[in-house]
Amino acid sequence: MQSIDISQASKSIEEQIKAIKDYNATSAAAKEAQRTEGNSLSQSVDNLSQQLNKITQDVKRYQRDNLSSMDNLLNYLGLTSGTGPQTLQYLRKKIIETATKIEPEIQNILAKQTIRILGCSQEQTFDGFALSAEDLQIMPLPQRPVSEGIYIPIESLDFFGNLKQTLDSNYGKFFYEKETPAADSNFVPYGGRLKFPMNKTLNVLMTENNAGRSYAEIFGRNYQGESTQPLFDIQYTDTNGVTQGNYFRVALIDREQQNGTKLNTIANYVRDYYSTIKLVDPVLIGAQVANLLTGAISMQAQRSTAEITNQTAFGLIVQRILGLCFDSRAEIDVSGISKIAELDGVDDSFFEFTDIDLRKIDIAIANIQQGIAQFEDCGNVKLPVNSKVVIDELITFRDKLTGNTDSENVQGVQDVIDAVLNNDIWRKEITDGLGLDVSVNKNVIKQMPIAVASAILTPKVLLPIYALLAVVQNQASLNYNNTVNNVNNQTANANAFTNSAGNLSGQAVNVVNDGVDFLKQFRSFSIEVISEINSIFLKTLFDLLKRDIIRLMTTVIGDVNKSTRLKNQKIITRLVQVAAIVAQSLVLLDDARKCKSLLSSIQNLLNLINGGSSLAAQVRIPEPLLFLAEFLPGYSPERATINIIKTMQSFGLETGPLPGGSPNLMALYTYAVTKGMDEEETANGKIQAVGLTPPVVGGLVKVTGK
Repeated sequence: MQSIDISQASKSIEEQIKAIKDYNATSAAAKEAQRTEGNSLSQSVDNLSQQLNKITQDVKRYQRDNLSSMDNLLNYLGLTSGTGPQTLQYLRKKIIETATKIEPEIQNILAKQTIRILGCSQEQTFDGFALSAEDLQIMPLPQRPVSEGIYIPIESLDFFGNLKQTLDSNYGKFFYEKETPAADSNFVPYGGRLKFPMNKTLNVLMTENNAGRSYAEIFGRNYQGESTQPLFDIQYTDTNGVTQGNYFRVALIDREQQNGTKLNTIANYVRDYYSTIKLVDPVLIGAQVANLLTGAISMQAQRSTAEITNQTAFGLIVQRILGLCFDSRAEIDVSGISKIAELDGVDDSFFEFTDIDLRKIDIAIANIQQGIAQFEDCGNVKLPVNSKVVIDELITFRDKLTGNTDSENVQGVQDVIDAVLNNDIWRKEITDGLGLDVSVNKNVIKQMPIAVASAILTPKVLLPIYALLAVVQNQASLNYNNTVNNVNNQTANANAFTNSAGNLSGQAVNVVNDGVDFLKQFRSFSIEVISEINSIFLKTLFDLLKRDIIRLMTTVIGDVNKSTRLKNQKIITRLVQVAAIVAQSLVLLDDARKCKSLLSSIQNLLNLINGGSSLAAQVRIPEPLLFLAEFLPGYSPERATINIIKTMQSFGLETGPLPGGSPNLMALYTYAVTKGMDEEETANGKIQAVGLTPPVVGGLVKVTGK
């Protein structure tokens, strides 16, 4: 398959859309001009000169920006539907609707990529603790030897530091699930319908009241999957037996056996666990969107400089991932021009920051510390952020979430964003209020994939990855705990683990220190999950664009069909006329003595030939290919007009309606020329051909014509 230049293809799409729009406008103007007997004797030279200058600016802008697929789709939609506030408001709502309804797709993506990152097959099993009298029931996890169980550093599981927030803090009131954790029949793990509040549970395990106690001791039962089969017991501990720190200690539990065979398949385990928790939390999506727009959440949480750097840097790398392009040859396009092999080309340098990136991080830190926000489209004016209003809206959203319908969840996210926008000071500072709305809504659309990815990658989602990774590595004769214990002392080993962490099959994982470190070490998982999330939103925008293009094409298709019907009628009429002329010519041959008849017939013949004929240089086309001519649509003046308009645009010529709304006379002239040429071809065009019958019976008849 031939590789395409993505940037050139994108430019071609924009040209095609604009050409179709301008054709529609020209077609309508032509019909109006025909009714009012308009003329085409003048053209705006000044306007033409301005457009020739404009093309230079466009080239510079193109060279300056490398657009992602999301940017391109928004540009195309801007061409088809406009870029006004109502359009952006509508697109924002459609994107939010997508975000609140993708739980099933996200569950499949996470399960698939978790299995993939573990480097195992669907059927691979693991060994857990036996749920029997001589095992966990007699000796619970906290009482077992310190060498048993899986130790997961909390900083690796919670690289954004969310679990540091208390339940009664403003941040905690919207971050943690509303429901109180309990091992009862209200929740999915125990036969109920409510998703289990696992993030809140992990925080509960870390409180002083539960020091040294495991989940099973606190709630009276082990954690179960949707199948009601036991999955694990878990406790918080400040040591892994060798070093002090913050760890979750996990004991995976054997599931039911069938004919003496354990059912501990990793695939079943992952899906069974993910079915019990809410993977896509609309409240957290709203929080992430608000934070990406203004930093309001970081302001309220009083994030440190290091934490703000972590979050901002994470977003920059995710944005970089969103710029990757996967084509049918499994290649990635980072710059929009060059192509590199999938994942192999994403080395450590992919996660390094340019001077521009570092500048963006510094600006984000300064803005959050000063409590302000800036929007590039609004002149980067510094606007004060009322973070408390946003937090209050999120808390209200959380309180109402249980039992919400999809439309109510969409409205909840909308209300959070509107809480950002409805700022009287902003309206006073920015005179173009509609411009502010457009800028914010466009940013919401572009940032939504980052918001969803950030909202999903919380401790409860990452828990099975770390736990099962340790089991898989132990089965490969690698000791996960020793790696963690000695990570600070064995630099050489730690570097070796880090360098090979991109392909995690059978290899140990270093401690993850922050969000970028997670993306780097789990690069395959991160790129696949984030890009698949992004593709869901791209499909939403593509479907909207497809609808618009079909609507735009309706006029063109109607004109083409009408033109074709009229052309057929003209061809039939002309052939009837030709038949009469030929008949008269045949009479001439029979009665050459009739002078008037002779002159009349000669005159008719001259009209028939219309300029005579001549032999031309032949262009040889392979005979088999000539059969494909049947599928050609034939010449269309409408398509010809669109192609001419595109060429005019490439020269910087204005092809749309003039600023005052009057029709573009150059475009009308183009339309008139192509229609006139088509009418001449329809009326007088012909083909002369000679056929050669081959000697073989049933052979093809070769026809040569002009």
